[in-house]
Amino acid sequence: MKAVIDALALEEFLDKAAPLLDPVAAQLDRELAARDRELGAAPPDWSRLWALAPAARRLPEAERRLWQPRLAPLVPLLWAGQPGQALAEAARWADCPPWLPDWLTFWAAVAQPGRAWWARWVYRPDTRTGALPLVLDDPGILDPGLPLPEAYRLVQAGTAFVGEVLAATRRLRQVGEPYRPLLALAAVYGVYLFTMTAWKMSQEFTTLLPPFPAVLKTMLGLTRWEGRPRGPEGQSGGAGRGGGGWDPPAGRLEPHV
Repeated sequence: MKAVIDALALEEFLDKAAPLLDPVAAQLDRELAARDRELGAAPPDWSRLWALAPAARRLPEAERRLWQPRLAPLVPLLWAGQPGQALAEAARWADCPPWLPDWLTFWAAVAQPGRAWWARWVYRPDTRTGALPLVLDDPGILDPGLPLPEAYRLVQAGTAFVGEVLAATRRLRQVGEPYRPLLALAAVYGVYLFTMTAWKMSQEFTTLLPPFPAVLKTMLGLTRWEGRPRGPEGQSGGAGRGGGGWDPPAGRLEPHV
């Protein structure tokens, strides 16, 4: 199975995101690179391993204490460039929690920028949704029954293909190569979220949504512990917020799975 990206679908999403994404893309790239330089040299302590990974920020302390000794042998694998092996080990656990692939691959991507992060907004198997199904030529290859290592291999392949499309079309050139596919996928899912909200909610409600760049920062994990975004903010009002000026793009928006 090959994870082939529909270049036209990706272009459509990026065209819609461009007015709000392009002014802040370089700054988001700098923040991602700075975070990874700080955290990627060696595994941080457990307080940071829990608090800085978006998938685990809200885990109760009791659940963290339960999982920490089980995850401790897997953490070195992430810094050794072996997230597939870590996922294979986790897949053997009958009680493997849904947040774990996200958590493991987040730290694998921090340790080795450019490695795919299997965030739940990239692909969520239980609902078969996410940014990747939106731009895959055949989303059906993302079978929810796939073993975790095989599913991650497809996420890696799809993310790499996004990078190839971006390079061929010269999109997001202001973003470094390691982060370009991740930022593009975040923009795809951000457009999807805002568009679906604009279709389903009233104009008054959608204007209360956070600015588009702030939503991207939250998705990328570039927020404080309290969830307040730092760095680039969207423009107040108008198209910088949820529904104001947000016209749904023509064509495919639902994951066709």
